Amino acid sequence: MLKILPYLSVEEKRLLSKPFRYFIKADSVSDFDKFYTKYSKERLAKKKLYLFLIKLIPLKKLRRSLRKRISESL
Repeated sequence: MLKILPYLSVEEKRLLSKPFRYFIKADSVSDFDKFYTKYSKERLAKKKLYLFLIKLIPLKKLRRSLRKRISESL
């Protein structure tokens, strides 16, 4: 497999998502699968934590905007 990561500039690397960067440098499919399952679980847990913490904010308008932003980004 051709390694393309060394040929990318720093700005181009930043544009790629974390799972895709790992996919490019992964040695095997099973290695990437393990990473992606762990990544997905951590991301879901992070989203749930943020949504729980938002419940503690007393301002309704701020809560709604934060909830919407988190749902779109994560």
